[in-house]
Amino acid sequence: MYATRDPASFISTVSLPPDAFDSLLVLFSGEYEQPSRRGKGGRPPRVVHAHAALALVLHFYTAAVEQKTLQELFALTPSTCARTLRKGEEALARALAACPDAAIKWSSKATQARWAVMSNLRDPLVHGVFSFVDGKNSRWLHRVFVTRVLCFGLDGTLVWGRHNYPGSWNDGEMSRRLQEVLEDPAKTGVDMKVASDTLNLA
Repeated sequence: MYATRDPASFISTVSLPPDAFDSLLVLFSGEYEQPSRRGKGGRPPRVVHAHAALALVLHFYTAAVEQKTLQELFALTPSTCARTLRKGEEALARALAACPDAAIKWSSKATQARWAVMSNLRDPLVHGVFSFVDGKNSRWLHRVFVTRVLCFGLDGTLVWGRHNYPGSWNDGEMSRRLQEVLEDPAKTGVDMKVASDTLNLA
């Protein structure tokens, strides 16, 4: 897949197009320590390249697959998969921390106002909507559902997010945190709103 650079394959596997993956790979490669010595019995390391480790981590977080499926897809033993995921997660966290564009940031009041004007131009009946919220139930990471609520700006920027603990079904607690941010006059402009397909948080 990495050699063919097929956009559809990249997006379905790592949720990024090839160019975006390459940009992230540059940061990731600076943080990921690749195995340099042979394993037990003189066997070469199973995950040789940084791009494979990054793809493993991204697929783990963006696809609804269990560990067993992940091991089969990347042809890894359980211990190698777990070790590579741990090292890859740590490297990705360091790489993203060094990249300001990767931060989840609540938008400024000026940006909220600009996005609200854009949404009003698209739909004249909508006033003050600067962001959209989406909730998902996923089976990644655990055998039980993990609920997440993500809030996106009009340009696709992730401005807020929250994940629950596995097995927790307290969805009201998750949306309450977003409501607190929306009600805070220091963070949200007057008459600004967040919309979703099922509810409107003001």
